Amino acid sequence: MIIVNEYDAYKIAKVNEPYWLDNLAMSKLALPLSAEHTTLIFKDIDWSEFLWGSHCLKLKDLVINNLKTYKLFPRNRD
Repeated sequence: MIIVNEYDAYKIAKVNEPYWLDNLAMSKLALPLSAEHTTLIFKDIDWSEFLWGSHCLKLKDLVINNLKTYKLFPRNRD
């Protein structure tokens, strides 16, 4: 059984303009990014649903191959 609440739920979103949002820009924006900067793919995902490979991520029916890097940013918006 997966229990999802506001503290242990994740969302997956595509950043619309990733090349414009470097680490400095990300540190200045409210996180999670607003809808103007992202396209939502999944919401309310439990960490146990992430299947990590050496160069890929599988989540439900989404497979991201040739994954070179990923970044986790702390939430700074209530």
